[in-house]
Amino acid sequence: MISDSPAKLFFPVRFTLGGFMLLWICLVSGNAEIQAPAPTIQPPGEAVPSEFPSAAPVSPQVVRDPSKTNPMDSLDDKKIIAVGNLLEFRVLEDLDEEPDPKSRTDADQRPQNLLQVSDSGEVEHPYFGRVLAKGKTHRQLAEEIKRILEKDLYYQATVLISLATSGKSRGKVYISGAVTKPGPFEIPVDENMTASKALSSVGIVEDRANITQVKLVRKAIEGAPPPEPVIINLYDIRQGKTDSDRVLEPEDQLIVPAITSRGQVSIAGNVRQPGNIPIPLDRNLTVKDVIVQAGFGDFADKRHVKLFRKGEKGEPMVVDMVKILETGEEEMNPELGDGDHIFVPKRLINF
Repeated sequence: MISDSPAKLFFPVRFTLGGFMLLWICLVSGNAEIQAPAPTIQPPGEAVPSEFPSAAPVSPQVVRDPSKTNPMDSLDDKKIIAVGNLLEFRVLEDLDEEPDPKSRTDADQRPQNLLQVSDSGEVEHPYFGRVLAKGKTHRQLAEEIKRILEKDLYYQATVLISLATSGKSRGKVYISGAVTKPGPFEIPVDENMTASKALSSVGIVEDRANITQVKLVRKAIEGAPPPEPVIINLYDIRQGKTDSDRVLEPEDQLIVPAITSRGQVSIAGNVRQPGNIPIPLDRNLTVKDVIVQAGFGDFADKRHVKLFRKGEKGEPMVVDMVKILETGEEEMNPELGDGDHIFVPKRLINF
């Protein structure tokens, strides 16, 4: 009895412990299956969400035709650059770093510079040195600078040049003489101002101005002799002949000479001072006035002074200067016009 008791007592314990361990393993395994999430059934019409979203599809890059998108194609190719122009210059490839989008303005999207066309017609910049700009269009100048930059500095340079709008004037010219408003005249920044346009703006004193002999005096280049004045025939320009007209440059001088007379008459023959005598603007000139100014010679025939009228054919008018000088009858003293000629004959007998 006693020998069998231990075996009977320990067997149930061993069985119970092993069974417990087996039962625990089963419970754990069964519990894992129970906790596994059940598959979700997606309602029709809704997209199934993905735990790891796939990357957005990459669209192929479209290569555009450079000839159709080159900003240089839109540059002004008609307006001619003149001395004193203020130009905006920039290279699009200079934009290496984008500005902060929150603080970006139109002004800081592209670096730009201002170029002043000097008296020699050149513009200067550290990128390309000195380049002649006068006489070229904005597009022509941009293409020339582009070629220079692409030699050493840039693989590709997109050069943009336009007329600066920061100022109203690109310089002054000085107008004097028989004009209504003499003094400095501002050259507008947006046009090539000619001499005829400037004179029309300030006004001409028509009855006092010699419009066929307007002088344009240009400032001399440093180290060079002053250039000869250019004669501008404003009368011809008004008639449609614009060959003598000139585009003005800063520091030019326009001089409109005043007419000091209404023409001239001439006198010859037996007088002390033959020659031409101007007709004053403020009074009339008579035969008597000319005779007194020229003076009779010792053998002058004072009773048969001859007056030849300009443009008239036939016999000259005979003027008796003895009666005029002695009696003072002005009715017999003809008034003179431009181009008239007086001839004083010599007496045959001196008495």
